[in-house]
Amino acid sequence: MEELSRKENQSDELKAEMLILNFDKVYKIAAEHGISKNKISNTASMVYEELIKKEEFKNAYTIANEYSMDESKLDIAASREFRKLIANGLIDDAIEWGKKTKKIKEFEINKITIREFLNLLKKNKPRKALKLIDKYKIPTSQVMDDAMYYYNKSFKINDFLTAAILGKKFNFSEKRTYTAAVRVLKKVIASKDVEKIIYINKEFDIFTDQVFDVIDPNDSSILSSEFANIIEEYLNKYDIDKVINIFSQIDILSGKYKNQFLADMVESIYQKIGLSHNRLLKMEMREKATMLKDEFDLIEKDVPYETKKIVIDGAQNFHNSLLDNYDYEAAKSIKDEYKLFGKNAIENSVEVSLQVSSDYLAKTFMRGEFDRSNRVIEDYDIPKEKVIEIAKKIILGKLNAEGYKNAVEILKRFKIDPAEPEFEVNAPNVFKDMLNTENYEAAAEIGLFFNLDRKETLRASVISWNKKINNSDFEEAFLLYKRHKIPNTAIKKTAAEVYKSYLEKNDLKTCKTIRKQYKLSIGVFGLIVEFIKRIIKYK
Repeated sequence: MEELSRKENQSDELKAEMLILNFDKVYKIAAEHGISKNKISNTASMVYEELIKKEEFKNAYTIANEYSMDESKLDIAASREFRKLIANGLIDDAIEWGKKTKKIKEFEINKITIREFLNLLKKNKPRKALKLIDKYKIPTSQVMDDAMYYYNKSFKINDFLTAAILGKKFNFSEKRTYTAAVRVLKKVIASKDVEKIIYINKEFDIFTDQVFDVIDPNDSSILSSEFANIIEEYLNKYDIDKVINIFSQIDILSGKYKNQFLADMVESIYQKIGLSHNRLLKMEMREKATMLKDEFDLIEKDVPYETKKIVIDGAQNFHNSLLDNYDYEAAKSIKDEYKLFGKNAIENSVEVSLQVSSDYLAKTFMRGEFDRSNRVIEDYDIPKEKVIEIAKKIILGKLNAEGYKNAVEILKRFKIDPAEPEFEVNAPNVFKDMLNTENYEAAAEIGLFFNLDRKETLRASVISWNKKINNSDFEEAFLLYKRHKIPNTAIKKTAAEVYKSYLEKNDLKTCKTIRKQYKLSIGVFGLIVEFIKRIIKYK
C-alpha cells in the first residue's frame, strides 16, 4: 500500500513539473526514483491531453516536441495554437508561430497574412500593412488588386498619405502618387511640424526634378512657395536651430535643379537666409549670424551671387557701424571673418573700405592715438597719399590753442612737409593770432614747425620758457630750451635768478640741475657757497 502511494506521489510530481515545462526537474525526479522512460512518456501523454483540453496549445506542442510524440500530436497542437492566435486578433504572432513550427501550410500563412494586410489598410495603417507583406515576403502580385482598390479609394476620401504610400510601393501612376505625396507635405508644412516635414520629404524624396517635372505646375508653385515661407517664418522668429535641422536632413540647397520652380525656390530660400543673417548682425546677435553663415556657407563660391552679395553687404554695413562707434577690434574681426574688401569684394567694396577706414583714421588722428593710426593704415592698406591728405586736413583743424600739440605730433610722426601749400596761408595766420592773444607756447611751436618768423618764434619760446621755469616746470622748460635752441643770452638772467631762489630755499638738487642744464657760471665763490650749504644740510 505504501509502495502504491509512493508511486502515485512520484507520478503527480512528474505531472506537476511537466505542466509548467520544467523538464530539468522532470529528468532529475526520474533519475532519483528510477522512473522508466515508458512511465515518463505515459505521463507526458496525459499532460499533453490535459493541456489540449485547457486550450494551452503552445505548451501542449512543447510537451509533444520534447517527448517525441507522434507528428499528428504536433500537428494538432500547432494548428490549434495558430487558429487561437488568429481568433484573438494576434495575426502577427500567428504568422510567426506558423513559420517557427513549420506545421502550418505556406498557403495558409500567406492567406492570413494577406487578410491582415487588408485589415490594416481598412484601419488606415498603410505603413504597417506594407511592413507585414515585406516581412513575410508576400509577392506584390498577390495583393496588387487590393492595393489598387485602396489606392483609388484613398484619393476619393482625400487620404493622400495612404495613396502616396501605396502608389510608391506598387509603382502606381507616377503623377497621381507624387501629387498625393506633395499634398501630404503641404498639409504637414501647414502644421509647422518640423520633424514631420523632414520625415515626409525623406519618405517620398519630393524636392527633386523627377517629382516637380511630373506634378501640375500649380502644385509645384504652391509647394515651393509654402516651403520657402515656412523657412522664412522660422528665420523671422530666430529659430536658427530649426532651419539648420531641416536642411541637414533635407539636402536641397546644394542641388543643381533643371526644374525652374525648384531652382527659384532654392534661390529664394538662400536670399531669405542671407537677409536673416543681416538682421541678426544688425541686432548684434553675432553668434546666430555666424551660425547661419557657417552652416550655409553663405560667402562661398557655390552660393548664388545675389545671396553672397546680400551677406557681404550686411557684413560691410555692420563693420562700418562698429568703426563709427570706434570699436576697432570688433570691426577688424568682422573684416577678417568675412574676408571683406579683399577676397569677398562686391560692387564699391574698395571705395567703401577706403572711405570707412579713412574716416576712422581721421578719428585716431583727432584723438592722438597714433599707434592705432599706424595699425589702421596697415590693416586697410590705406595709400600714403590718402594718409597725408587726411593728416593735413586734421593738422589744419588742430592749429589752435587747444589742438596745436596734436597737430605738431601728426606733422612729426607722419613726416608731413610743413611747406605744403595748404599751410602757407593758414599757419602764419594762426601764428599771429596766438601772438596777439599772448598764447606764446602755441605760437612758439607753430612757428618752429612751420618755419615762420624766427625772431617772433624765438620771442614766444623765451616767454613760454620763462613761464615754465618760474612755475617750477623744469623738465618742460629744458625740453623747450633744447627744441627751440634758445640762446643762453636770452635766458641767462632768469636762470640765474631761479637758481638763486632755490639756493635760498636750500634746494640744492634743483640748483645743481639748473646750473648744469643752462651752463650757469657762478664762480668759485658760488660753488663754495653751494658746497657749504650741502655740508650744513647733511650734517
